[in-house]
Amino acid sequence: QRQSRKPMHGRASATVQLLEPRQMLAGSVLVSLNGSQLSITGDGEANTVEITALDNQVFVRGLQNTTINGGTSNFVLATGSATFDGSVSADLGAGDDTLLLSRNVQVSGSVFVAGGVGNDNVGSTGSTIQGGLACLGGAGNDRVSLQDSNLGTILWAQTQQGNYLVSLEDVTINGRI
Repeated sequence: QRQSRKPMHGRASATVQLLEPRQMLAGSVLVSLNGSQLSITGDGEANTVEITALDNQVFVRGLQNTTINGGTSNFVLATGSATFDGSVSADLGAGDDTLLLSRNVQVSGSVFVAGGVGNDNVGSTGSTIQGGLACLGGAGNDRVSLQDSNLGTILWAQTQQGNYLVSLEDVTINGRI
């Protein structure tokens, strides 16, 4: 005996749910302040972080979809001033990372940046670091670019693996390179 197939007389119900558009986050950076020591720690993704002065405040913010402490809010370092009274230590981690100092921000101490695996960039435009700037490169093609900026004591860069570029334009360094 043959079995016959019965045609489906009902309509198959398809459920379509529209998703809201979301922006994918690049990565997350942990920022903390212990006394006058600012610490910035990157994850394994590409991150872009800016320390800047705007509207009489100094803050750290994530650019290009980088989050700060898992969110999109700025991390405020000082209000009523363009000066952060302290030092900065940044461990960028893996990924192609960028750390910028901009908009006439002033750091009363030193800035130390440790690059990780990846092509990292450290930049300063219009900032003053009253201490020195020390950059420890990691694996990758790293760049240090300073423009219209002032360093109080020293510019120090130690390269490791990869190709490095150091660019200085209208920079005053009151110490050694």
